[in-house]
Amino acid sequence: MRCFIDLHLRPRSRGELEAMLEKALRLGYRGVAVAGSQTMEGVEAPRGLDVISRVDLKPKTAGALKASLRRVRTLYVVVAVECRSKAVARQAARDHRVDVVYFPPDSGLWFDDAEARLASQTGCAYEINLVELLALIAGRDTRGLRRVAEGVWNAWRRDVPVILSTGASNRLEMREPRGLASLLTLLDIDIEEASEMISINPNTIVERNRGKLSDDYAAPGVRIVKQGGEVDAC
Repeated sequence: MRCFIDLHLRPRSRGELEAMLEKALRLGYRGVAVAGSQTMEGVEAPRGLDVISRVDLKPKTAGALKASLRRVRTLYVVVAVECRSKAVARQAARDHRVDVVYFPPDSGLWFDDAEARLASQTGCAYEINLVELLALIAGRDTRGLRRVAEGVWNAWRRDVPVILSTGASNRLEMREPRGLASLLTLLDIDIEEASEMISINPNTIVERNRGKLSDDYAAPGVRIVKQGGEVDAC
């Protein structure tokens, strides 16, 4: 049985956040990542729903991105970068501190092969947000849809994981997992492959980063084991 995660909720108010968490559980998600100005402080997550911390960085330059990463990397489980320039996109793809990159349709950019090659070395994932995909469909923006499809193809060709999220800012923009996956058939993507984008791929990111943020993490493949008051590496 798949464990579905919506890796990108961005509620605009505390009340909306609480309602979205309840709805996510009803829709069949076992985890959600919450970004934006709303925090979980004082908010109790529904039983059975894993709430994951996420930050969306929106730097204008590669230098600004590096400065932000130094500040936030250890504070959030998921660090995502909104890419509105090639310089930012390529810096994000090559930086091991970045988990996810996404491209707003109005940027005119896409996940190209150069970024895919860089991301294949760092574990960075390419994210598609449903709300932006639906906007392209509603606007009959065939060029924008081709850019998304090309980004997926570049990711697959370089073994870069693809994440499918809702990007929802309110309850009406949320979708149940199988319905979300089925929309990618419009891009000629098999529904089982799309389902992995909402389950296996985001789960891998979350598990990896929670391991890194744990107190016993020392380096990739190395854990700190405390024995009799002493600390050993294994």
